Order: sequence, then structure tokens, then C-alpha cells
Amino acid sequence: MRSEDQVKSKLYELRQLMQNSQDEMRLATVQAQIEMLEWTLHNPTEIYHIEDLEQLDS
Repeated sequence: MRSEDQVKSKLYELRQLMQNSQDEMRLATVQAQIEMLEWTLHNPTEIYHIEDLEQLDS
């Protein structure tokens, strides 16, 4: 499980990636990852149906 600081750090990293990418598929993938992580920040007591959020690091 990630801490709030880890999630915020990953969000920052993904937003930077979005600013530097021109590939539409990559942008859509990164946007989906951002939405999932933002959801986890706003719903910390809810269970998210991804087995392991660490897969976002790949």
C-alpha cells in the first residue's frame, strides 16, 4: 500500500510526463493512471479494484 506522499509524488511525476509527451495513446494511459491515483487520494478508506498499484510504476 502506498502512503499519501508516495501517491502525490507519483501524481507529480505523471503530470510531468503528460506535459512532455506527444503520443496520444501514452497521454490517455497516463491520464487514466492519474485518475486512479487521484481517486485513491480522495477515497482513502475505499478499496480500489487493482490488485497492486505498484504496476503503475512500469
